Amino acid sequence: FFRILTIKSKMEKIEDEIRITEDSSKNDEVQFDLFQFLVSFVLRIFTQIKSTVNKVFQSKKIIKKQDSMIEMIGNIGINVASEAVEIDQNKLRKKLTSLKNAIHSSIQKAKIKIDEKVNTAHTLRQIDKYTFFFGVIIFCLDFFIMGKYPDSTTYNFKTGLAIVLITWRHIHYRYNIYHYFLFDFCYVGNYTIFIMLYYFPTSKFLYTASFAFAFGTIGWAAVLVRNSFVLHSIDKLTSFSLHFSPVLLMCNLHWVTQYNKKRGWDLYDKSRDKFTLKFSLYFFMAATTIYLIWAFLYYLLIFVVRAKRIKEKNYLTLYKYMSEADKTAAKLWKMCGEEYSGVLFMFTHFIIFLVTTFFALLAYFYFYVSLASAAIIFSLSVWRGGCFYMDYF
Repeated sequence: FFRILTIKSKMEKIEDEIRITEDSSKNDEVQFDLFQFLVSFVLRIFTQIKSTVNKVFQSKKIIKKQDSMIEMIGNIGINVASEAVEIDQNKLRKKLTSLKNAIHSSIQKAKIKIDEKVNTAHTLRQIDKYTFFFGVIIFCLDFFIMGKYPDSTTYNFKTGLAIVLITWRHIHYRYNIYHYFLFDFCYVGNYTIFIMLYYFPTSKFLYTASFAFAFGTIGWAAVLVRNSFVLHSIDKLTSFSLHFSPVLLMCNLHWVTQYNKKRGWDLYDKSRDKFTLKFSLYFFMAATTIYLIWAFLYYLLIFVVRAKRIKEKNYLTLYKYMSEADKTAAKLWKMCGEEYSGVLFMFTHFIIFLVTTFFALLAYFYFYVSLASAAIIFSLSVWRGGCFYMDYF
């Protein structure tokens, strides 16, 4: 008797599952005729089996057979329902994909219209005129403030200018699909300097790392990537500012603000540092720690996680840019095969980091070395700016 009750409860559960599946399929916008046919077929067989069970419940063998048949038919019904749901999901995926493509197409059309309006000769000339005007004014104002108010005011001005330029760079690069440049080390170095300046000015670790970045990799990158001081191009001015402004900031902080005891805020006292092997190792350790964290995450993002998408979309990265600019370096990075080119590129980047950090260590203790470094970086950028005007105008 209890066995019969168990079989009946199982049959009722399967009936409820099939009824729920049938009701959900009716509420769906897309009706599947095959699914309805199978459900009705299962229900008919199920009803016949149920009536048979009521007649022959005295026979245990028949009950066992019916039990297995009921479970089998119930499983068939559940599988049919799951297949119908899977079909619904495939339909939904197709609709979402088509909707995504339609949105992307409309964005591309709007982008083309904007480019057609902005990239006219008259509009470009007007933008260049305004950029040249404000570029000269801001450049002169920057030096005036640094000379007149060398402490808090000059750092606030440089910070505000950096926020504006980096924000514009994010928008501009994302619009032109150059956004993977925003993960380069020069941005991390700039962020480190501002974090040290406003949140941890007394930290020896961040102070030495910031100085190493400014007079090392960030500053000399302006020479390596051939930054040019072109006043009418906001893109070139932004690149030049992101590389040269940290040099001026840390030079002023290290050689001027350090000796102003009335500055009104605490700062790490570098007068305690001596040019010894112990401090030199600490100087390299502080800079290298932050650099290696960035290098690991950068390699993981560019050469592992997003490598396939970057290749498919033909996105421009620092590796691709340098490979196209220097064919010898590209051959060097690919000498062990394409799969190891990213590793060799990062190794080359690390060697450059170590060499430039050594020059930064000298600039840390000798004022004229830091002054000469800033003068060389600025002079080469101005020279390339002059060559740009002479070659293209």
